[in-house]
Amino acid sequence: MKKIIFTVLPVLWMALIFMFSAAPADDSSELSLSVGCVIADVFIPEFSDWSDARQEAFIERIDYPVRKCAHASEYAVLGTLLMPAFQSYNKDSRKGDKKRYKKGSYDKGDYNKKSCRKNSMNISINIRKSIYYSVITGVAYAASDEFHQLFVPGRAGRITDVMIDSLGLMMGILFAYILLMLYAGKRSKSGEIA
Repeated sequence: MKKIIFTVLPVLWMALIFMFSAAPADDSSELSLSVGCVIADVFIPEFSDWSDARQEAFIERIDYPVRKCAHASEYAVLGTLLMPAFQSYNKDSRKGDKKRYKKGSYDKGDYNKKSCRKNSMNISINIRKSIYYSVITGVAYAASDEFHQLFVPGRAGRITDVMIDSLGLMMGILFAYILLMLYAGKRSKSGEIA
């Protein structure tokens, strides 16, 4: 069940990114300008007292950074979702060790000493594989997303956006990596095997 949930979440998020990218330029601009207005309201207390012209000028000035932060944030979430998805498909040798321990092929002390080192190596290798697959999948999706935008009215596909998306993706992967390592450390301290 975990595998299904961890697989469905990034797929749903990719579909949401696709929907944002499929919006024509006018709709996309309207959305980012409204986000800029909310940001200005939150962070500038006197914003509502400004003249309409000054408000519009400010919102248009911050529109570009708002858009780029939105790009990076979308892909940070994607990176955070891809890591556990790929990690859930990694095989872990601890299950085999647990079976041997139950069958009595070696005693408890032997199990703890030998398998803990082996398991920590396997966890490390599995997480590296998850990082690799997450990066490949995320960057490929970012490139395909920019290609898709070439066919959307008023939108353009840019290499710089792929780079910004990839940077956001890496931040999400790093965040997920830290969470996975904390979880693995917690499991090993509690003596949990599988």
